[in-house]
Amino acid sequence: MRVALKGLALTLVSVALVTGCGSSDPSPNGSSSSTGAEPSATPPAESALPTDSPSNAAPSAGGVLFTASGQGRLIETSNNVAGFTFLRSLKEAEQDKSSFATFSQDGSQLAEVTADQGFTGECGIADVASGSDRVIVTEHVVVTPAAGITPERRELDLVGWTATGTKKWTIVVIPAADADRSAAQDCVTSETSPLQDTFSATSDGRFGTLVPSHVGFNPLVIDLATGRSATRPDLRGPVGNTVAAGPENGPFTLLEPLTWKKLGSIPQLEVHSDAGSRTIPSRDGSSVIVTVNPSRDGEALVIASLPSGKVVYHGPNDLVSGAIAGGYLITHRDAMSGKWTSYAVDDRTGKKRWSVPTALNLCLATPTALLVQAGDQIATLDPATGAQRSYATSGDYCRGTFYPSGIKIVDDRVEAVTMP
Repeated sequence: MRVALKGLALTLVSVALVTGCGSSDPSPNGSSSSTGAEPSATPPAESALPTDSPSNAAPSAGGVLFTASGQGRLIETSNNVAGFTFLRSLKEAEQDKSSFATFSQDGSQLAEVTADQGFTGECGIADVASGSDRVIVTEHVVVTPAAGITPERRELDLVGWTATGTKKWTIVVIPAADADRSAAQDCVTSETSPLQDTFSATSDGRFGTLVPSHVGFNPLVIDLATGRSATRPDLRGPVGNTVAAGPENGPFTLLEPLTWKKLGSIPQLEVHSDAGSRTIPSRDGSSVIVTVNPSRDGEALVIASLPSGKVVYHGPNDLVSGAIAGGYLITHRDAMSGKWTSYAVDDRTGKKRWSVPTALNLCLATPTALLVQAGDQIATLDPATGAQRSYATSGDYCRGTFYPSGIKIVDDRVEAVTMP
């Protein structure tokens, strides 16, 4: 999301696919409309709204944790568990004056690192929760100036930092070479597609992948705790706690990171873009939902167990709102009547848990509650049953992007979110 803000270009990004909230009308560019066919899994008894006397109490912001200000380009990231990071990308007279600051969940600043300590601001940043730790990932274009008859040399490194600003590891992605022959002219990708668009992490945060959109080096997988890495030309990105490799349009082999031990596969599925950035894993990494294109039946949604790749659900190509506790929230629009239905599918059995006769825009999913918007109403639901717990009229409360850790990033602010 890019907005104009007092002369700043403010870009909102996240490391992994997380539940975000956009327009209250969930209709995409035709992708959520489908035939009236129901999913192939047989649904059990379903609950419906409204239920047990929900309270008319709105979720509330728990206070502003951080407000961006000053010159430069700010990039906001969240690791979805224990805090957030702000990168200020700024150049003055061709000198990199960038810095990034890390914050704890309550908004307390942990550290500030400047570009001269070993990173390049315009390349972007990623913030990953890895077990009880956080790893901040940056790129560094290392320039050795020309010295007389010795030409300038360039090298591209990937650098891991702790949340307290200590350098954790450095990986040489493109070795040093004369500048006129080096592939390390700039970041892995352009300024409009920075690190957070090419770097993805496994669901457990143990491994990361760097999959470039241009030639110059092979994709690589990194152990985020140690910096140990390996390259593989057909690497596509993480799927749950595994990594996928194979042709661009599949099928994919699911592998153990670094060892490349085969764990499973997703046969005869053509994922429309690379598996690391365009599929949605379950919250615990035990399954993944993808859009597939069978040769005869048109596009469809498939849920596959991980790491085996066994298909447990096959249904119409509806709009996936996001991963929720134990499954996925999906919205369906009947092509004939135009009516909307939202339903939850269990990610282990493929069975429909519950449905409601309206379009739900998922703003935030925690292990125990869902924050959704339906028209100008917001509500909290039980993710297991769909039972409504509270509701209120609040037309733009879901504006911005919500993260499972309980923070909301909107415009230039990071806010805490409290749900009744």
